[in-house]
Amino acid sequence: MMKKVFALVCFVALMASPWAVRAEDAKIPPEAQQVADHLLQMLDAGKLKESFELASDSIQATDGPALWFGHMESWRGSMGDVKSRKLVGAEIVDKFADRPKGKYLKIIYDTEFTAYPQSQEFVVLMEENGKWGVADYQAQYNRWPEAMKIIGNGLFLVFFIMGLLAVVTYVIGRLIQSGEKRKKAAAKEGA
Repeated sequence: MMKKVFALVCFVALMASPWAVRAEDAKIPPEAQQVADHLLQMLDAGKLKESFELASDSIQATDGPALWFGHMESWRGSMGDVKSRKLVGAEIVDKFADRPKGKYLKIIYDTEFTAYPQSQEFVVLMEENGKWGVADYQAQYNRWPEAMKIIGNGLFLVFFIMGLLAVVTYVIGRLIQSGEKRKKAAAKEGA
């Protein structure tokens, strides 16, 4: 139930945000779509290092293959295989992260990975000299199920320890009371 509510809230927020453009309204240039599709195919096939060839010229000049691979590994390394992917939106911006001003296209996908069913992928493309290249890639997943497990385990541990302390306190209290009763009984016999 929580997953459905969270997914609905995310969907409404994405569609209601002023910068979002629905996929059917997005005017994604065919060349840009080809580059994004090719990148996703390479990542799905585990060709993280090879995907560097799709990076924009400026990214290739500044980042290098090792940095690119580390970035891709950090985003896709633990996500698992893709079960489904749906284009949900795109936006054109002139500035992205710490990159220089230019023409950027951010394409958004709802993706279901084996490890993280409720995820989104962001492919950011940059147009340089009439050619589209990848400027960035990110995969983000719904962290609530994971957080709920951690919270649940933490609460279980807290209540377990509290229960254990209550039992230990009770047993110690009973031992002290029985010791006092024996002392009183011994004092009455001695008197």
